[in-house]
Amino acid sequence: MLDPSQVLQHASFPQSIKETAYKLLKIEIQGATNVAIQSIKAVLDWLKFSKLNTVSDITETALFYLEFLSNVRPNEPLAKNALKFIKYHLNTTSIQNVTQFKQIFTKLAKEYLDLIQYSKQQIIEKSLKHLQKANIIFTHCHSSTTESLIVNLNKHHDIKVVATETRPLYQGRITAKNLLKQGVDTIMIVDSACPRFITDDSVLPVDVVLIGADEITVYGDAINKVGSFGIALASYYAGKPIYVVTPSLKMFYKTLVTPPVIEQRDAKEVWPDAPKNLKIINPAFDFIPRTLISGFLTEFGLIKPDELEQKVTAEYPWIK
Repeated sequence: MLDPSQVLQHASFPQSIKETAYKLLKIEIQGATNVAIQSIKAVLDWLKFSKLNTVSDITETALFYLEFLSNVRPNEPLAKNALKFIKYHLNTTSIQNVTQFKQIFTKLAKEYLDLIQYSKQQIIEKSLKHLQKANIIFTHCHSSTTESLIVNLNKHHDIKVVATETRPLYQGRITAKNLLKQGVDTIMIVDSACPRFITDDSVLPVDVVLIGADEITVYGDAINKVGSFGIALASYYAGKPIYVVTPSLKMFYKTLVTPPVIEQRDAKEVWPDAPKNLKIINPAFDFIPRTLISGFLTEFGLIKPDELEQKVTAEYPWIK
C-alpha cells in the first residue's frame, strides 16, 4: 500500500482520490461516518469516468482506491468495512462487462451508505428507553450519532448536557453549538476538569456518560477521542454508566489478532509555534477497555461488550 503522505505527488492517482486523501490527511474530513462517505464517493466519482475496459482491471483498481482511502488514517474501520462489504458481495456476483461492474459497484456502495444511515436511525429508536431516567448527560468530543440521540432524548424530557472542549482541535465545540441550536441545555467544561466533574455531584450530578467510537474491537473495547480513557475511569470509579453510542459496523475484525493502532497527529495541532527542540506527542485517540464500558448502544439495541462479536458477526457475516 502506498504511503498516504506521498499521494499528492503520485501522478497516476485520479483527482477525486487525491483530493479526498489530502482532506483526510489534513483532518478536513472529521468523523468516522464522514470519512467512510467521502472515501466511497471519491471512488464512485472516479468510477463514473473511468476508461478501463476490462472487468479485472476496473475491479482491481476500484478496490485498490477504496482500500487506499480507508487506510489514509489508521482508526477508520467504517471505511475499511465498506471495502469488506463490497468485496464480499462482488465475489458472489457474476459480472459480464465493465458497464455491469460499474452498476453493481455503485449499487453496493449505496447499499452500504444506506446501511450506515439505517443503523443510526435504529440506534436512536432502540436507545431512548435505556435513558429515560437520565437528566444530566456527559459527553465528549463530537459524535453525530450521540448528538442525534441526545437531541431526540431532549424531545421526550428536558435534559442538561455537559460537553467538553476536546483539545487540541476543539471538536467538542461542534457538539455544543449543534445542541444549543436544537434547544438542548448545554454546559461546557475544559478537558482537564472531566474526571472530577463526573465523580463530584456537588455542581451537577451526572447520571450517564455517552460517547461515540471511531473503532470497536472484537473483544468489546472502544477507540474514541483522546481523553475518553480518563472519562471512562472516572465513570467506573463513580459507579455511573458509560455507554458507547455507535453502529456496530465500526467493529474491526482484525483486532481479533492485532491490537488497534492509535493515530498520532501533527504536533502543530497542540502548539503551532512551540519552542525549538520541544517534543510533543499528540495521540488522537484513547483505548477504552471493555471492563470500563457499561454497554454499546447499537442498531441492535443495548449490547454488553462480551456479546458484541457474536451478535455482529451473526448479522454481518461479511465483516470477518
